[in-house]
Amino acid sequence: YPVNPPYAFVTIKFDKCEEELDYQIKEPKLREGEAELLKKITKIPGDYKISISNLSPRWLIRYIDDLIDIIKTKKIIALGIPIQSGNNRILKLMKRYHDKEKIIEALIKIKKAFPKLILHTHIMIGFPTETEEEFKQTMSFIEKCNFDGGKAFPYSCKSGSVAERIEPKISKNEINNRIIQAKNYLKKEGYYVYKPKEYGFLFEKKK
Repeated sequence: YPVNPPYAFVTIKFDKCEEELDYQIKEPKLREGEAELLKKITKIPGDYKISISNLSPRWLIRYIDDLIDIIKTKKIIALGIPIQSGNNRILKLMKRYHDKEKIIEALIKIKKAFPKLILHTHIMIGFPTETEEEFKQTMSFIEKCNFDGGKAFPYSCKSGSVAERIEPKISKNEINNRIIQAKNYLKKEGYYVYKPKEYGFLFEKKK
């Protein structure tokens, strides 16, 4: 969408659940289609910048070379990659891509190649059965990947979801304690922490 000069700003969202991504990874033409679409978009003449949100870690790892070539056009200035957790067991329970070492490797590779590229993420605090140590691993994950910012939100049980059947649940009191811990940790790591209108909190690295 257009903003003040000198350029317009465009946001591209990849809103697909992990089940859809699993299917489409098995259908290379479908997944490659998104990479080709990005290539075509960045070839459109004009003064504009692109922010990509909700990019699956699975897609990132599979098409990282394509993505790096696309970022070289200097049209893409931000990537939003929702990791949700920095622990493989929890990621597996969430039915998400669960090889955190590959995710870290990919993100560090991109950040090293493009230091000015803005990386954002989402994390969930208090997913059922999450231990204190697993929560701390998520905090450490943010530091290792050098994210520029993101959003943290508490787990909220949705009726009919797979997570609804996972026990034990983390108490609201414990989730609130971890949110406080997360805020304090991120502040020490050099992030601004502030509360949006909705639940959870936002964090942004100090410049």
